[in-house]
Amino acid sequence: MSYRDTPGSKRSTRLGELGPAWISAIAALLTAMTAAGFFAGRVTSPPGDTSEAAPSGTSAREAVSVPEVAPAKSLMDLPSPSEMRGYEQSSQRVNGSPAERVFSSELICGVSSHTSSQQFQLDRQFRVFRSQVGLTDESEIDEPVKFTVRVDGEDRASTVASLGELKPLDVDVTNGLRVELYVEMDYNCSGSIIAAWVDPMVIR
Repeated sequence: MSYRDTPGSKRSTRLGELGPAWISAIAALLTAMTAAGFFAGRVTSPPGDTSEAAPSGTSAREAVSVPEVAPAKSLMDLPSPSEMRGYEQSSQRVNGSPAERVFSSELICGVSSHTSSQQFQLDRQFRVFRSQVGLTDESEIDEPVKFTVRVDGEDRASTVASLGELKPLDVDVTNGLRVELYVEMDYNCSGSIIAAWVDPMVIR
């Protein structure tokens, strides 16, 4: 008997002949399982990674939605503790130029309406009041008008403007509960004017 005919040699030959058959069978099984969707939706994670895959349409680290707070706001968007009397919001021409957001009041000489005021609620949320002031081009006479900004009853800033002028007002309203816009003209005159606060706003 030669070494080719030993029993161990014959077993090795049989296993060698069976090897390709086993490989073909396993490959066929894997193909069938894949076609049946057995592996669908399974995510392979790196070793030691116990995190779950994020649901479809979301990120793994979900963003926290934080409402944005606008740094500036139109004064006319704030609530007022009293009804608007003598003031109106409209588009006007001031110093020869159109202005879209104008808070205006008509003042009439010789009567009680030679002054006008309006309050707005700040609720201690703003630092600065900002506006430009002047007389609208439709004003009947050229009479100087005093514009005053008050915070909680205290005068914070004022300026005087006449027809054809547009003056800036930048006022500290820090920790203020309410702001008041106050305008006045000389009682002893004849005619009327329209006092204008151009684009009044408050800034946080």
